[in-house]
Amino acid sequence: MSRIKQNLFWAFAYNSALIPPLAAGVLYPFFGITFRPEYAALAMALSSVTVVSLSLLLKTYIPPVKRGILSEVDTYGS
Repeated sequence: MSRIKQNLFWAFAYNSALIPPLAAGVLYPFFGITFRPEYAALAMALSSVTVVSLSLLLKTYIPPVKRGILSEVDTYGS
């Protein structure tokens, strides 16, 4: 679940909160920050690579039960 939450955070941060406002020049009047559209497209592609890379890490996850380790929930019976 932690990895999925990280993916959602990075996807949101890159694709909606960070890249479009910078590419549109929203921050330019306040901070003088601009972002060329070509770099915005590259950043969008890199965001996809980031999310896919984090998702691929899920393939290496082995649940505690398969590792032979009991989790705290199993130990306390809750």
